[in-house]
Amino acid sequence: MKVIFNLRKVDISERDKRLVEKKLTRLDKFFSSDATATVTVSKTRENFTVETTVSEKGMHFRAERSGKSATMCVDEIIDLLTRQIRKNKTRLEKRLYQGATMNFDNEYMDEDSYDIARHKTVELFPMSADDAILEMNMLGHSFFMFLNEDTNSVCVVYRRDDGDYGVLQSKIAES
Repeated sequence: MKVIFNLRKVDISERDKRLVEKKLTRLDKFFSSDATATVTVSKTRENFTVETTVSEKGMHFRAERSGKSATMCVDEIIDLLTRQIRKNKTRLEKRLYQGATMNFDNEYMDEDSYDIARHKTVELFPMSADDAILEMNMLGHSFFMFLNEDTNSVCVVYRRDDGDYGVLQSKIAES
């Protein structure tokens, strides 16, 4: 697995980077050597925040933890990712063959009237609402945009406050 480090307002030693890479090898049993793990480490006052995203074959697995030590956070993240993968094993096996997902290209836009901090381009692939909910939960997000395979329309699944899920479906307005 290829590991990419993003450090924000913090420096970590090469020894610590090797330690994190070694800990991430515990996930090798789930992924091929083509998988990429992006580890983002930031520090605010006393706490470290570690966010790890593992990508392979169009699937994204994400976990985030904060704590006093970055290496302790990585241990918790590996446990979270392992739990996510095992919990959704059968659905994931089905999805890995389809290879459907969305990819983000991070860009920044200049906007005069609004304070837009980030602009993302989303590549949409046909999938069912159930698959979109699975992808949303794997990423740890509260919503997920996808192309509905039945209606061929752009949809968004989201987590409601009562714990259920909702689907927003696009419709072109008539003038």
